[in-house]
Amino acid sequence: MDLDYLYFLQCTRESAPDWINILIYYISEFAGGALPTVIMGVIFWCVNRQLGAKMLVGFCSANAVNGLMKVTACVYRPWIRDPRLYVADCAKGTATGYSFPSGHSTSAGAIYTSWALAVKKYKKWLVAVFVFLMVATLFARNWLGAHTPQDVIAGCLVGVIMVFVMNAVLDKTQKYNNGDLYLMLVVIVIVIMGVLYTELKPYPLDLGADGIYLADPYAMQTDTIKGLGMLLGSVVGYVIQKHFVTFSTDKVTLKTKVLRAIVGIFVVLVFYIGIGSLLTGVCGDHIGGFLKRFLAYFSALVIAPYVFKLLKLDKK
Repeated sequence: MDLDYLYFLQCTRESAPDWINILIYYISEFAGGALPTVIMGVIFWCVNRQLGAKMLVGFCSANAVNGLMKVTACVYRPWIRDPRLYVADCAKGTATGYSFPSGHSTSAGAIYTSWALAVKKYKKWLVAVFVFLMVATLFARNWLGAHTPQDVIAGCLVGVIMVFVMNAVLDKTQKYNNGDLYLMLVVIVIVIMGVLYTELKPYPLDLGADGIYLADPYAMQTDTIKGLGMLLGSVVGYVIQKHFVTFSTDKVTLKTKVLRAIVGIFVVLVFYIGIGSLLTGVCGDHIGGFLKRFLAYFSALVIAPYVFKLLKLDKK
């Protein structure tokens, strides 16, 4: 039934105007792109330090869980399971690897849930907007032929649940002395176990008619390890910035906010594109990819605020 539903959407998509397909594609890609992460970083640097940090930790945690679920389930994409189906051309670049659960849907669940929680007391109408965008992202992945309904529903639930879980955990750690340090140790153990599991578990090695893997195990390992790097970078960064980095987002002038945003984005790009890419070239896709994602979130949470202090942007 799920594949018949995708076939129905595919037939509708084929007869739809190009602008509709383009619009749906961009709704899908917003959640899977870099802009939401930048927005959460700007919230951390310029608007509400604790809120932004929690958003980043929740988002990274959801992505790590998604990756581990993908390499555990090893579910092939819809068009592999049903020859009638094919993915839309515009979505081919982001519809790779295993299908369950949907990574875009996990990101959408985490992003829009954290944003809805942030505004629910002040702008209730925005909550409805974020819920709509979350549902629209799920539908978009189906419309484009990238995922089945169960893929997107499971992915979204991972994102939503992990935001609530990590918010509760981070709030709980504040009630105990060094509670966040214990959390960091637990996450380090989870990440080590996750990396070992991802590297050592068996994977299906089915080949397509062209002799290429239907889903490349090495690529899936790489993506999952990157997600674990995100998780470690965000949690270690969260703990260190809380204990050792001093900057405030209270009563900050607009000029300072703009300068912080520019400097923060620049710092992250230096570590992610510059140093991170260098490490990937030297250390390989797995270790290098892990370090690259770790540095992206660690630099956002720790190094960028330290640069603010050097530039005297840490206060008003």
